[in-house]
Amino acid sequence: MSNQKDQVMSYMSEFGTITPFQAFTDLGITKLATRISELAAECVPIYKKWTQTKKPLRQDSTVYDLFP
Repeated sequence: MSNQKDQVMSYMSEFGTITPFQAFTDLGITKLATRISELAAECVPIYKKWTQTKKPLRQDSTVYDLFP
């Protein structure tokens, strides 16, 4: 079984981006920001974007991306 950093990296390699909701529902990871910080400390270039959903409720969310 791989660790959570490996799971996040694999997910991002396959899909390009990951959100905290996707990390929780697809991988069972509750502290995505911590895993992203650990990857960034290993010089993995990860970009952070803010998005807003419009329906049904307006919510802000973070999207982590391997590509700018």
